[in-house]
Amino acid sequence: NRAIATWHCRACNHHQQEKMTVCDRCGTDAVTHFPSLIEHKRGCELLLLATRGLIRNLKFHPRYDLKVEMTKVCTYVADSEYLDVETTKTVVEDVKPVGWKIDRFSALKIKLFDAINKQHQISVTIRRMRP
Repeated sequence: NRAIATWHCRACNHHQQEKMTVCDRCGTDAVTHFPSLIEHKRGCELLLLATRGLIRNLKFHPRYDLKVEMTKVCTYVADSEYLDVETTKTVVEDVKPVGWKIDRFSALKIKLFDAINKQHQISVTIRRMRP
């Protein structure tokens, strides 16, 4: 596992690899945990887009209970969710490094999420990024 966790303060943009619940620099509790550097990189990009007003309702690590005929099958945790202001569509994103394969269990959860949310025209967008 090459993932390096990072904690990021949304108030002052301070980030560190040691766990923090309150920012060491500004003292706020507006801290977001990113389980990998690739997610942190994309998270910073999304925070910048939100600041510029290009996206709204940004959420990190939203949880979705995936139900079939009112029975919970599993839970899918995306990396981010936001509303694209230009297209007015909800975007659910999963960030993966370039060249990494998605494991079978994750692929199955993504397919189930897409099938359940097809009527709402919401699907998971896989974003490939270089570290």
